[in-house]
Amino acid sequence: MTKQLEIYTFGGLRILFDGKPITGITSRKVEALLVYLFVNRRSHPREVLADFLWDDFSQTKATNNLRVVLSNLRKQFGDYVTISRKTASLNEDNPHWIDAIELEERLSAAQELESQTGGLTAKGASLIQKAVDLYAGEFLEGFSGRGSRGFDEWVTFNRERLKILVLEGLGKLAGWQFKQGEYPAGIQTTNIWLQIDPLMETAHRQKMHFLASNGQIGAALEQFKTCVQVLNEELGVQPSEETIALFEFIRDGELSYLDSQSDSITDEEREPPFKGL
Repeated sequence: MTKQLEIYTFGGLRILFDGKPITGITSRKVEALLVYLFVNRRSHPREVLADFLWDDFSQTKATNNLRVVLSNLRKQFGDYVTISRKTASLNEDNPHWIDAIELEERLSAAQELESQTGGLTAKGASLIQKAVDLYAGEFLEGFSGRGSRGFDEWVTFNRERLKILVLEGLGKLAGWQFKQGEYPAGIQTTNIWLQIDPLMETAHRQKMHFLASNGQIGAALEQFKTCVQVLNEELGVQPSEETIALFEFIRDGELSYLDSQSDSITDEEREPPFKGL
């Protein structure tokens, strides 16, 4: 039985075969092409791949370089790639797994379930949690195609796209946890949310909600101070009126206000994950 090839892309790049790290890969381009084929599961013409990985080279030089890389790819991962005279692709018949695809599939399944049920359920929240658990850092963090502008641009695009998906998932998960009264879990969720994007005012506000509702009034007020400091230092702006109002309610002990938010917090309009989007 063919053993499983696993690729971990979040927080860097790790390639495992039968649970053990693969060493001795001949070049960075071999790793880059393997990841690209795993993420883009279709057949790719050789001339397109050559231009993608060596966009500053002549077509002849790029094609020759690709031939060497494909030869090494076939030698090291022959059962998992299909290489012909004209194309290259992932061989989906053999056991394979990549965290980026798994994350998207879990989030997609949660969204599908939400559309069917008319709202987020425990099962959907569990799917989001499992997706978020895969996000150990940015997509291919610290990895470069070494002179491949096309590959590096592809990495940057997917890095931002996947981060946005995770942030949206965290927002939904936090809203559901608040509605269910799962305050300690919600605090952990907003901690992760703010680690990924410390400028997200919605995340600061939701963490204040969780802390105050969990009886941690002092921590909730400190979170507001953190929000003020981060927004001022990084963006030169002050918190919104909504955030200031929440701070005042917590400071004045009007916790009944928080209870009234148990429904509306899940429907709160999402801020763009990155300023300017």
